[in-house]
Amino acid sequence: MDDGRRIVMLSSGSVEPVWMRPAPGVELQPQDPDAPRFAVPALVLLAAVAIFEGYQWLQIIPGGSLRPSGFLFAVAVVPATWLLTRWGTGRRVVLLRRVALAGAAAVPVVGILVLAGHDPGLHRCLGAASLLVAVAVLAIAAASERGDHSASTR
Repeated sequence: MDDGRRIVMLSSGSVEPVWMRPAPGVELQPQDPDAPRFAVPALVLLAAVAIFEGYQWLQIIPGGSLRPSGFLFAVAVVPATWLLTRWGTGRRVVLLRRVALAGAAAVPVVGILVLAGHDPGLHRCLGAASLLVAVAVLAIAAASERGDHSASTR
């Protein structure tokens, strides 16, 4: 329904259209037909892995500094972030995409410096970059769900 109504299931089990208006200042964008249904769940999964790796590099979760999973994440984070964030068209989503890509690009660069044995404080920078990716990716997923791009409305 293009007139602002959405189908809602009531607690009685019946289904009826309900008017849904966006909050003041929020513009709902049309659904992106090219966005795959798995994009938002994959963004949440990417954020979970980024949080896990960030916490390990910050030594909040003990696990040592040199781990194969950490370097696998450092290699995969840039293409995964680029592929999963390319469908948003709103101004907020574009800004968040740039932040996510900047953090994702910092992860392998700082990871190479950590591997080369530079300053031990770089572990914290690597953890902070991973957490930056996680926050930006979760914000993109939330904006996609709020902006009427959810898989439940397709």
